[in-house]
Amino acid sequence: QISVDDLKNDVIHLLQVVLSIQPEDVKDSFWMLWSNILRRYKFETLCNFSVNPVCEFYQPFYPLILQCLYNFLPSAVNEGGTYIFQARGCFNSLFFINQEVFVQFLHAQQPSENLCYAVGILEFVLDSNNTIQSLSQIVIELLDTLNSSSMSQQYVKALLFCLPHSSCFFHDNNELFSRFIEFIINCINDDDQSISEAACKSLNYIVTNRVGLFRGDSRQFTENIIELTERFFYHLDQESSIKMYKICTILICHNTQIENPKELFHKLLQPVMVFMMSYLNQAKQIIQENGDLSQFAMNENIERAVLIICECTNAYYPSPIEIFNLVWQTLFELTIFVVSNDSFPNEIVSACLKTVAWVQSNRSQGEIDKENLIQQIF
Repeated sequence: QISVDDLKNDVIHLLQVVLSIQPEDVKDSFWMLWSNILRRYKFETLCNFSVNPVCEFYQPFYPLILQCLYNFLPSAVNEGGTYIFQARGCFNSLFFINQEVFVQFLHAQQPSENLCYAVGILEFVLDSNNTIQSLSQIVIELLDTLNSSSMSQQYVKALLFCLPHSSCFFHDNNELFSRFIEFIINCINDDDQSISEAACKSLNYIVTNRVGLFRGDSRQFTENIIELTERFFYHLDQESSIKMYKICTILICHNTQIENPKELFHKLLQPVMVFMMSYLNQAKQIIQENGDLSQFAMNENIERAVLIICECTNAYYPSPIEIFNLVWQTLFELTIFVVSNDSFPNEIVSACLKTVAWVQSNRSQGEIDKENLIQQIF
């Protein structure tokens, strides 16, 4: 018969084995296990029952659990910058179980990929708990490491995860927010495609969730981002490219300090419209010379250009009004041309029709004769 002490020792040994696995061997099931354990541990800690079996068993191992889960953090965030829900639950529970020890632990860590993920994954705790506000100093220290020439690709991507998820620290620190925007712009310009794409996702996250940061005196931030418009169009993958134009549209429409939105929209969409007009003129010339488009090299950027206009029109309510005169004539001509020539792939035809439909749906009957529009296209 196994004694209680022997059983306890066996469980402790099993616990140590589980926590000693290699980071590369950590799976989603590992985070699910610890999320369940720590949720019960937190519940007993906060409720302070007279009998707390989970709390009493795991309390001596709290420092070990915290250190081990911290070491495993890179496994909790995928290549797209999305963290495992249960991993966030683990660290939220660890914080509430012993707030003082938890905060001291993070302050004792050196800037690293793990520290970036630890701060970022605490996003919802940061938003609602004053105890953890001291972690703003860690965010500043992480940004200070940007001057180091030894930063790895993984560290930069971890920092791009951390900063938008700890953006609550930007509200009262405009200098910190300025440094974040500068970091984002530098990363978008990076030759490493994975870093530039991670930067786009980082900016998209903060604009989607904290667009209020770009109000007031932040017009310059918006203008600095729009300066990169040619890079958005020609150097990013299509998904990131479309996303960045949508982000810029939201920023232009949302910022009440921008007196002339049309001017910024013209600057933002100029590479797109120049490409579309050039593409359309080349195609027309080929048909004039050869009678068909058999000698015309299809360019995948035409679909990108059309979808960008669609996304910009769809991004924010005032945007169709602001950009209509910039895009309509060229878009309409291109759509007629594409629909009337069977050489174009279905994807381009679909993109053109979808965009025309969306743009015209935001105009009144007096501005566009919709019946005539359909007749001209088909």
